[in-house]
Amino acid sequence: MVKMISYNPKQKFIRPSMEQVEGLLKKVPNASCDKVDCHNDRLTFWIANLDWATICSGFNVDTFNYLLQKYKIDLTPFVKLSDEQKGLNREQTKEKVYEMLSEVITADSKMTKGALIKYVRDNWKEKTIMSDVGKVASKVINEKTGHSFSRWQVCTTQRHIRKVK
Repeated sequence: MVKMISYNPKQKFIRPSMEQVEGLLKKVPNASCDKVDCHNDRLTFWIANLDWATICSGFNVDTFNYLLQKYKIDLTPFVKLSDEQKGLNREQTKEKVYEMLSEVITADSKMTKGALIKYVRDNWKEKTIMSDVGKVASKVINEKTGHSFSRWQVCTTQRHIRKVK
């Protein structure tokens, strides 16, 4: 059985799009509001404003959780991830890329900047908040080859990047 997440006001949520809300509420009957509570209308409003549901008019946590359980609506996709769950931050990513490049760049290496970026992209295994580790690799290479006292140098006419002896 899949564990469904009920609404907790202390937990952070992201705001779903209207298409996602409509997809969730397909199984909720859209009865006329004359004799029955408008569950579909209430849920549409509350789920559409999930990140600020507690300030919605007529909002009640118990009622909301009851309706979520009754219609088997799962809020798991809208739970906001904490920083630990997202992956490495910018500095950690930069350090990890530098370590990866340091293993490959030697005094007689024959890899160019493009090949090094491709190497990092192909061999990256960790989660990170950065969308493209190749850009991080490019910046690390630029930093480490940019000065006369840098750790790495661009050598030969083929622009190989090598470790300074």
